[in-house]
Amino acid sequence: PVIDKKNLITGTGREIIITGWSPKEKVYNKLKDLELDFAVIGNLYSPMLGLEGIFINLLANPYDWSISTLEELRQDLISPGVAALHEFFKRNYYRDKDRYVITNDSRDIVGGFDANVFKPEHLNWLIETYSNINRYYRCIDLIQGLKQRAEIKTPLKRLQEPVFIEIKRIERKTIPGRPISHQVIESTINEAYVKALYLVMNHGKEDNNKAAVRKEILCLTSCITNDPGFVSDRSKDTNNDGLSQYIDTVINAQVKLTDSEVSYVYGDRIRDYRGIDQIEKTCNLLIENPLSTRLYIDLWQVEKDLGADNPPCLTNVWLRLIDKQLILTAAFRSHDIFNAYKPNLIALRSLQDLIVNKVNEISDSKIQPGAIFISSLSAHVYSNCYDLANQELSKAQKTPKSYDDPVGNFIIKWESGIGPLVVEQIAPKGSLVKLYIGHTVTKIVTDILDTNPSIDKYHLAYLVQELMKADSYKDSYIQDIC
Repeated sequence: PVIDKKNLITGTGREIIITGWSPKEKVYNKLKDLELDFAVIGNLYSPMLGLEGIFINLLANPYDWSISTLEELRQDLISPGVAALHEFFKRNYYRDKDRYVITNDSRDIVGGFDANVFKPEHLNWLIETYSNINRYYRCIDLIQGLKQRAEIKTPLKRLQEPVFIEIKRIERKTIPGRPISHQVIESTINEAYVKALYLVMNHGKEDNNKAAVRKEILCLTSCITNDPGFVSDRSKDTNNDGLSQYIDTVINAQVKLTDSEVSYVYGDRIRDYRGIDQIEKTCNLLIENPLSTRLYIDLWQVEKDLGADNPPCLTNVWLRLIDKQLILTAAFRSHDIFNAYKPNLIALRSLQDLIVNKVNEISDSKIQPGAIFISSLSAHVYSNCYDLANQELSKAQKTPKSYDDPVGNFIIKWESGIGPLVVEQIAPKGSLVKLYIGHTVTKIVTDILDTNPSIDKYHLAYLVQELMKADSYKDSYIQDIC
């Protein structure tokens, strides 16, 4: 392989095995026990991150491989990377500007890849050469197929000269700023997503890991204050049914069909953590002590996860009841902002709703879901999603801010005959809480910032604009209430 080497297990055979969400190590161990050889074993669980890699590797190694896919787990249906590969080989794809879009027979979008990377002749050769790809839904059937083909002893044959492709990305320049500790506070999941994506794309530091180049900021904190649930304007490649299935894997334990079950399905860790249903336990604790600070849901298992190739991204959830509102805080050790941010938050909102409904049903507590706080320790966007991320930011609707700021409102006056600027700070409920007086805009703005460090930045920009006008117009100044 010439790309994604770190995430693949290589052998000396002719079988390329794409494992989907099944851990590649468990598939490898089964083949090793049976002394079955292979060429390479690896995951392909994301259509945006997986397809380009396997295409590039096949073009660089143009032999008569036998390719098999394993789609044993439910997650392979929810994030249909393997399905996208099969649809590609059926020629169910079309070009949309700088992107090839892959659909299924129902015309649902199931994946895509960068149109700037591959020439049409590359894609035609791949389809003509490897369209007889084997598809398995159980590991036992995959092994049986490998056994049958192992009896046919033919030498590996090179089909054409290797084609080496260099991926060139349209970069978004990094704007000077902190690569750590940014904060997003918005009222909806979609607004928070756009802001988080903007921060990573503009201030993220690009790493040098050739296996997966990405822009990253550390310790991104998001707060969604008042989202009613699902986002209304999902991107066109988000499948509603797939999203519903993903939510189910977060809030419910999944049926384990085989011992190759993926080790980090969130619902299993939440609902069956060493035999403990953490949702049920949390609800009981909340009813017993509404002021408890011990409502903690753990998804990290040291013996399984420390040093593992694919440990859970979501590591813990903490809940706190304040003024009859259940606040949810979650930590992600690794957070793919472009692909996973919105689905993650929607699923966490569903988890929050589930706990609220269970508590109200058992105790008639009449609590409500409150804000959601997300700590993204590594917030990143992968390089082969840069173009899509830039498009997402470009089409994000620019709406005027309403300045529904918790610090309140500010009324600006110019005191005739006295000279200083006067600003009244009015609490959201309407009462006067502070008076700011100064002869310069700088003095007023500094005092407001010192007193209100959490002021909305757009609100502050508006205040500076209005204070400058007041200082210039003096007696004729009338505040623009936008």
